[in-house]
Amino acid sequence: MPRIENDEPASSFRRQQPSKGELQKRAILDAFRDLLAKRNFLELSVADIATAVGINRSNFYFYFESKYEVLGDLVADVWSIWIERTGGVPRRAHESIEAYHDRLIDAAYSTWVDHDAILIAGMQAVGIDTDIRRRWLALLGSYTREYARQIEVDTAAGVAKPITNDYVGLATVLNDMWVAAYYQDRLAKPQLSETERMMDNLRSVTLSSAWGVDPRREKIDSGAE
Repeated sequence: MPRIENDEPASSFRRQQPSKGELQKRAILDAFRDLLAKRNFLELSVADIATAVGINRSNFYFYFESKYEVLGDLVADVWSIWIERTGGVPRRAHESIEAYHDRLIDAAYSTWVDHDAILIAGMQAVGIDTDIRRRWLALLGSYTREYARQIEVDTAAGVAKPITNDYVGLATVLNDMWVAAYYQDRLAKPQLSETERMMDNLRSVTLSSAWGVDPRREKIDSGAE
């Protein structure tokens, strides 16, 4: 009998393989993602998802309680991608405020572009399903607290002059503003120039209100424009 060249027993390799249940659950998630790319979330039913997977509704309910639970798992997956792309919410050593903000914006917008169907559906479901709302607010809240902490740290260091010392409240308003802007942009899918204009204005609002910095105003004052 061939010897397995590994210190771990052969049984450990079997355990690393996805179970049939895990594969079925993944198939449901993948099918729902594909459906969202073609149809509005509000129009989709459990029967539609089950048909796309090739299972009956009772099998679907063995893994998920509703289509909202499936969506919640997909949103959580996308959120993990979003945070990974940021490289971390705290500002890095020697990273300028403008570069820091652009890093977060680029990570967020690229994630919305790549996964807009899921995130649009998530936004639509927030006002309908309490569990989706709880999960969405928990994810956004964690991000917001880290963002608020950075404003507080920069204020203490004298490099930020926010319009209020309610850092969490300010961060919440700013992040809600950006999420709403991403949502509307991906719904409308305007010309690139319109997207850039929108993001440039929101960038100025954010930098000026949270850090007391407005690069466009500085350029005007210096005569660069």
